[in-house]
Amino acid sequence: MNTPVLREEGFRGAEYLQRVTELLVRAREEDPLGGPWDAADLQWWSRSGAYDDSPCLRFWSEANAPPSICALFPTVGATIVCTCAWTKSSRDMALKAVLPEVLSRVRALARERRLSIELEALDGDTEWRQLLERRGFTRVAGGSVQATVLTSDAAPPAWANAGLRINDDARRAPHEPHPLTQRCGPDIHQKLRSWSLYRPDLDLSVRTPEGNVAAYCICWPDFENGFALLEPMRTELAWQRRGLAAALIAEQARRLAELGIQCLKVNYAVGNGAAERLYAKAGFVPRFTRVAYRWTAPDDETETVAHP
Repeated sequence: MNTPVLREEGFRGAEYLQRVTELLVRAREEDPLGGPWDAADLQWWSRSGAYDDSPCLRFWSEANAPPSICALFPTVGATIVCTCAWTKSSRDMALKAVLPEVLSRVRALARERRLSIELEALDGDTEWRQLLERRGFTRVAGGSVQATVLTSDAAPPAWANAGLRINDDARRAPHEPHPLTQRCGPDIHQKLRSWSLYRPDLDLSVRTPEGNVAAYCICWPDFENGFALLEPMRTELAWQRRGLAAALIAEQARRLAELGIQCLKVNYAVGNGAAERLYAKAGFVPRFTRVAYRWTAPDDETETVAHP
């Protein structure tokens, strides 16, 4: 059987975000229980501005077909953050024809810039993890968990916070800043509105009568596949342990169910006990774990690698 000829392209800006979103939506459509990334992950990450360099945002496709494999390796601080994704139907092609070359390319870039490389891989994806380890990547502490709950099963809150109100961004008063302004900059509102999966009515916050933010969260719906991703979520320190996060989750679940969304997803860091307890109480069940890997160039600039 002839090996398909692949076309490699780089994209940036709005075109990059459109291409990677479409690829990840197709990946989820082919494999509803697979992973490790959903389209909303990449839309949210783009707020950093790091995902705007086409030489580090690479896509592969067969003739007359949309991209089905991508490798993203922007530099964030002193680290190259590498994310590789593919559709289920392109998995073998990715692991055999694309990813070995990607790892060599990214390692060369890390040597040149004296940077380390970090990435996450599904704990259960033995073939991908073995490829990483053969190429010198080492498992390190960290990683993340994805958990899900049916919107019909999200636990209702015990709401007993007189004077507080839940608002969405479609109803935010002109004098009230967006909840993320302080942490993400004054232009975060414009960025959010430019991303295709963002909906102002799923951008919720708990506010005091004076308009101060006590807690907030955003949901990103994938209507093609019937789920939404909750990211970010935060309760300000002075308002913690009052049930505000649980109330926001329940309100998101109610709104999502009205929109026909059946499943709500959340990601949290391995070892984050507070997040784990919160989401378990709300009915979330872990689906998979992503484990962390790192590659650092040897001091002598040489490597002994067992190639596949």
